[in-house]
Amino acid sequence: MRKHIALASLFFALSFSACKDDEAKETTKTSETPTAPKAKDTAPAKPAIPTAPKASEAIMAQAKVIAASGSKVSGTVHFSMKGETVGVHATISGLAPGEHGFHVHEKGDCSSPDAKSAGGHFNPHSVDHGDPKGETHHAGDLGNIAANAEGTAELTVDLPSSFLSLAPDAANNIVGRAVVVHGGVDDLKSQPSGASGPRVGCGVIEMYKAE
Repeated sequence: MRKHIALASLFFALSFSACKDDEAKETTKTSETPTAPKAKDTAPAKPAIPTAPKASEAIMAQAKVIAASGSKVSGTVHFSMKGETVGVHATISGLAPGEHGFHVHEKGDCSSPDAKSAGGHFNPHSVDHGDPKGETHHAGDLGNIAANAEGTAELTVDLPSSFLSLAPDAANNIVGRAVVVHGGVDDLKSQPSGASGPRVGCGVIEMYKAE
């Protein structure tokens, strides 16, 4: 009887041990199973939004000066407005040596042979003609431009936009008007135009964009 009990106990022990071994193997198998890789994010990257180019700060205009009153005058006058400053750069050839009245006139019309189609000085504030460096002067009063012995004159000056402007809504906007070069010296005091003689060059002021 004791022999049978001992065999039964041994059988039970062996069965219990086998179950434990099976559980251990199953646990080991489960823990060794590699984790499935995460699916990659296949969503396309958002395209970069291009930055819009900044508009140029400068407003530019120019006048191509042609001969008038039988002269051989020609040249170009450039205007560039940035902020509250207007730069003026003129190069004129075919002049007699010496100083010549240099103004912006009210009409953008250089069609007549003597350039009188350009009208009088541009004077939106209805003040007297004068020295551009003084307190009282026309918006179109640019004083004199001096020609060398070869008859070529250059002028570079910066003016406040309160003097003249290229802004479309400004009362003193000179775009669409005319630059006139005179045959004589502007005395900066005689009314209404400085007694500066015949108009020997004229050019209409037009907007343009630099290439």
